[in-house]
Amino acid sequence: MSGVQVMTDRNVIAPVAGVGLLALAAWGYMQYRKNQDEDPPDNGLRVKVLLDPGHEGAGLDPGAVKVVNGKQIIEADCNLTLALAVRDCLKARKVNVTLTRDRPTRLNVNARKDIIKRIKPDIFVSIHHNAPPGGAENVTGTWVMVSGEEDKACTPLAQRNRQLATSIADKVGPIIAHGRTDYKSTVKTDQEASGINYGVLSACREIGVPGVLLETAFITDPIWQQDRLNGSYTASLAAALGEAIFQRMPIMNATHRAWRGTEYGIGQQVSRCPCHN
Repeated sequence: MSGVQVMTDRNVIAPVAGVGLLALAAWGYMQYRKNQDEDPPDNGLRVKVLLDPGHEGAGLDPGAVKVVNGKQIIEADCNLTLALAVRDCLKARKVNVTLTRDRPTRLNVNARKDIIKRIKPDIFVSIHHNAPPGGAENVTGTWVMVSGEEDKACTPLAQRNRQLATSIADKVGPIIAHGRTDYKSTVKTDQEASGINYGVLSACREIGVPGVLLETAFITDPIWQQDRLNGSYTASLAAALGEAIFQRMPIMNATHRAWRGTEYGIGQQVSRCPCHN
């Protein structure tokens, strides 16, 4: 063979094969890390949050309207501004977020109920701003409403509603209070707040989805009227609401969702439904 030696000894082949396996393993790990840094695929197990900016917008259904220093404060626009900011906060944590609307548009209660039933989210939050009856001034407070129908039944869903509502009240209230010690952030049922069942919360009840309606602040609150003009305030409020939602999201694994506690009082102090009073 003209002096050329073909090496077939097992002691040579084995190390070469070992190096190849190590290289393959390293490549596989690099691909794994790359995938970890990207958004995970929506395989049906990612947590789905549905945010509902209440009302429709200027020129449509504006919600509550307040004129301050010659300028209108339009509730529907405030709802949308906050919802968009919360969406961005949750998306940054790789949460699958959908909005019932992302611009001024016609969207009545029945259309919102249809969206809830179609999306089937893990958590639903309808975002509003409050207005006192009779044109009263300087009314303050944050209300987080749950389904009164479900609350009376004292079901596991009622417990999750209360846990979500309490988490939101505890996180959002202090931001809007802005140091005021007499500011109240309260969990109520829709029936306690207005004497009726809110359509969006009834839709959540029908499909077993934890849902709340947040009345973020009264538009008559003079402190809020000033704070809302500050971009950093909106960012802080959105971060607080996003964190409250994130804390109450179900824990996911490869096969199923598991809720963070099925009893009252796990992880936090929560207001109780009637059967636990």
